[in-house]
Amino acid sequence: MSSKKISLKPVALITGSTKGIGKSIAKILENQNYTVIRNGRRKLNNRNYIQADLSNLEGINKIINYVNKKFGYINVLVNNAAYTKYIKFSNYKKLTDKIYNKIFFVNFTAPYKLCTGLEKALLKSKKKNDIKPHIINIASIAGITGEGSNIAYCASKGAVITLTKSLSKCMKPIRVNSISPGLIKTGFVKFPKKYYREYAKRTLVNRVGSPEDVADLVNLLLKNKYISGQNIVIDGGGGGVN
Repeated sequence: MSSKKISLKPVALITGSTKGIGKSIAKILENQNYTVIRNGRRKLNNRNYIQADLSNLEGINKIINYVNKKFGYINVLVNNAAYTKYIKFSNYKKLTDKIYNKIFFVNFTAPYKLCTGLEKALLKSKKKNDIKPHIINIASIAGITGEGSNIAYCASKGAVITLTKSLSKCMKPIRVNSISPGLIKTGFVKFPKKYYREYAKRTLVNRVGSPEDVADLVNLLLKNKYISGQNIVIDGGGGGVN
C-alpha cells in the first residue's frame, strides 16, 4: 500500500469578503485554486459562505464552528472585516462609547479570537497539502500615522499591527503578517471627494489604491515562505509613511 499523502485543495477563510478588498482577495485566491470561505453580514446562498456578524462573540464562534465542522482545516486566514465611521479629529467628542467599542471589537478583538480559535485548524493543514499555514491581518496605514477616519480606528489598527508581531512569535510555525493599505477606493469610508484628490497628489504614483492592489500583495505574501512578523505598507509611496 502506498504511503503517499493525498493532497487536498488549500482552504482560505477571508472575513468581510462580499465586497471591496475582501472580495478582491477572495477572487485572486480562487484563481490560485484555493477553496475560499467567504464571510459577510448579509444573507447569501453562495457556496462556502458563512453569514456572521463579527461585532459579537456569537458571530466569531459561528465562523470557527463552521470551519471545524465543514473542513476541519484551513491553510490561510485573512482577517479583513473592519468597521469605522468618519469622524473628524476636531469632532472627536462625537466618538461615542458605542462606536468606540464596536470599532475595537470588530477591528481587534475579532481577529485575535479568530487567530487563536482557528490555530488548530491552521496547524492541521500541514497534513492536508503543501501550503504552509499563514495568517494575514489587514491593518491600515492609519495605525502607523495616526491619521484616518477617526481616532479609535487609528488606534485599533495600530493594535492589529502589534498583535501581528506578537502572534508571529507565539504561534510559530504559523506565519503571521499584516498589510497596511493607504487610501483604497472602496465604499468602506465616505471621505469627501477632495480628500481622494489630495491623497493621490501625495503618492509617488499619482493615484489612490484599488482593492486589487491589496489582493496582489496578499498573493505575493502567500507565495513567499520567508516573511513572518512583518507589517507591509502599500500606499503608493509617500502617501503616509516617508
